[in-house]
Amino acid sequence: MAQSLFNTDASSMCKTCAKKKSQTGEGISSALHGTFISREIAVDAPDVPSAFRHVESQIRQHLADRLNVSAIRFYIRLEVDMARETDEGTLTVPMVFQSNVLTITTEHQIEEIVEEIRMALEKTIEDFTFMGSGWQLVLVKKIILKTGTYNPLGGFVVSSHAFKDQTD
Repeated sequence: MAQSLFNTDASSMCKTCAKKKSQTGEGISSALHGTFISREIAVDAPDVPSAFRHVESQIRQHLADRLNVSAIRFYIRLEVDMARETDEGTLTVPMVFQSNVLTITTEHQIEEIVEEIRMALEKTIEDFTFMGSGWQLVLVKKIILKTGTYNPLGGFVVSSHAFKDQTD
């Protein structure tokens, strides 16, 4: 028995769109009817490993929730405070570091990819602080997950019968 693509509540919205639109909660905003979701998580941690440990379950849950809708492409941004000494005293400046965009198609990939991102962000900040400018990480204020639906095979498939009809 074939399953319907549409909800049974007499709406004209397909099930995928309904799932995308149902993604709400603290710190979540969306664009294009849930195609792009942004989740902000306040952290206030002294370093990257502490920040990720503090919100690891929230990151994993958010990615798992998004995978319930479709495969996703995502990246993680860190909003941090960096400080350095100047002649006038300590200068503290907000900065942003972000990971590369990655694709997840199944839930079992989440743990490994999140750890990979954590290590990459930690190395990026470490490399930045060792460039000789005197900047030091003071505080990881916020972790922001930016996700988008990923559908590499979107569109439709034309059957061989349609081609045959066109050539006759």
